[in-house]
Amino acid sequence: MEKRVVDEITKKELMNMVRCPYCEDSILAVSSKESFLDCRQCERRFTSKDGIIDFIEDKDLKEVKSVNIKYHDMEAEYYDNIHMHMQADSKLYQGLVERFDFGGKTVLDIGTGTGFVLDNFHKDARFIILDISANMLKRNLKKHNNVILGLRADSEQIPLMNSSVDMITLSSVLHHLPDPAKALDEIYRVLKPKGILFIFHEPAESPRGMIYRVVRKALRIFFPKYKKDVKREEKIKDYAGKIFGVEKDEASKKMEEYNRKTTAQESFDPKKLLPVEKYLIKETKYYYTSDTFFCRLMLFIFPKKSGDQFYIIAEKK
Repeated sequence: MEKRVVDEITKKELMNMVRCPYCEDSILAVSSKESFLDCRQCERRFTSKDGIIDFIEDKDLKEVKSVNIKYHDMEAEYYDNIHMHMQADSKLYQGLVERFDFGGKTVLDIGTGTGFVLDNFHKDARFIILDISANMLKRNLKKHNNVILGLRADSEQIPLMNSSVDMITLSSVLHHLPDPAKALDEIYRVLKPKGILFIFHEPAESPRGMIYRVVRKALRIFFPKYKKDVKREEKIKDYAGKIFGVEKDEASKKMEEYNRKTTAQESFDPKKLLPVEKYLIKETKYYYTSDTFFCRLMLFIFPKKSGDQFYIIAEKK
């Protein structure tokens, strides 16, 4: 697998992409040892190691962000196994990505984690990956060799120049952010005109009319969790035990508490998320992560409204 360090990306290309997220200066100087980036305006120094530039000052973070860093750093080693429900999304995601030709273009994956997007983005694209968890970024880089730059950075302060990337992807990210609107403003700034924004796997607001709510509740009574869901929960408890180093039932409670603390937003109304004056909305769709009889029945009764998750594909105007 190819190495990824700052000196392997041309200085010219790097200077054209990266900016200081604090003073928003576009000039960052690469130090003589090539292991730091120095902001010439505010004189902050950002470390660069193993293909990751660290732009986060942890002491200034809001609590929900600090908790997200702590938990996802702990979870990184086991993330792919714990979040098995994401595997069910792979085929859907691949089918959606196939619509676009991004060969040789630059894709920014925000909240990249261990690389669900890169795992399923079977296109010849150049990736910049961004996350607040260093361990997530490290595991991602071990898995993928089409990453040109890793950024440990805040999605509300993206350290990239205006109109610098061709596509931005977010999978299971927005609900972790204390200020999604601010992040979406940054995304709009960084995305090129006619660039694609792909928001995927976000929790959808459940109230969609009285009939929908009554039918959904009634069907849940007749179709409880499948045995495979119960088995999956037992496996997750085992991984929780490995993460926290305690008995699995106690560890499961700790995991639930962290999941509660790392969730800043319960759900979204996808139709209100992106302003139409900024984006051409190409597609918005609800979907289920599980293919159970309950889900199939709900989709049959409410084909346009059913789903506990949603995705949005939009083009910047």
